[in-house]
Amino acid sequence: MNTTEQSQHARLLTPNELALLIKVFREMRQWSQEQLAAISGLNVRTVQRADKVSPPISIRAVRSPVPLNLRTSTP
Repeated sequence: MNTTEQSQHARLLTPNELALLIKVFREMRQWSQEQLAAISGLNVRTVQRADKVSPPISIRAVRSPVPLNLRTSTP
């Protein structure tokens, strides 16, 4: 397997990577922790733990995915 093939294989995010990703997307959208909790149906405390990153949050705590639009729109 060459380097290109290896880089195309998906891998699971670590709990800390997932927590950081949640925080980055929340901040990109300029949502408060309370807003993200309401939108996602998560407990505010779960969002707070994700923002803290350590100790890592449980994957089970984030049961429902938050709809994320990765494309940026230009006016």
